[in-house]
Amino acid sequence: RWRNFITLGLIATMYVALHLPGLSVPYHQDEYKWQMYANPEIFEPGSVPHPPLTELIYRKVGHAIGYDNFRYIPFTFGLLNLFLIFALARQMYNARAGLWAATLFAVAFFSILASLMVDTDGAILPFFLLLFAIAYYTLKDVSFSSAPQHRKWWALLLGAAILGFLVKVSFILGIAAFALDAALVAGALSSRRRF
Repeated sequence: RWRNFITLGLIATMYVALHLPGLSVPYHQDEYKWQMYANPEIFEPGSVPHPPLTELIYRKVGHAIGYDNFRYIPFTFGLLNLFLIFALARQMYNARAGLWAATLFAVAFFSILASLMVDTDGAILPFFLLLFAIAYYTLKDVSFSSAPQHRKWWALLLGAAILGFLVKVSFILGIAAFALDAALVAGALSSRRRF
């Protein structure tokens, strides 16, 4: 177990090392808009054409770290995603699979790009999807029991669904995919009557 934690720490260090040069890259395309959206002197709160959570994150954190340092926000969410990917793969398969998944996440080009992209889709939205997935598969392992010891997982499932939806409306697609999986597990498609 300690070897797994040490290995995961080394993978996280590799993630940080690969991302450090990109944290100072100038904003490109529409990334600069988040600077303006987060600045109350330029845009009123609620100006972002998305649900309010991402704007709130960029507005509060951006004000604290400075408008030129917005890449630190997806970078931090990406680092959290690395640990969540490890946890999800370990839960579904084993610790070795979790370490491999975390390693691939740390070094894959599009993962690095997504964890440096100032927007909602690269790192923030996947954070809530991973939380939702961990809660879902934990509940699936106990046949979606509503026993008191499982209520924290139901709370995480519901919380991740609501917060993910408050990041971007398209989060509903992830919820729908897991709902379809739950329906298939329950045999809802086995007959017209059950459907």
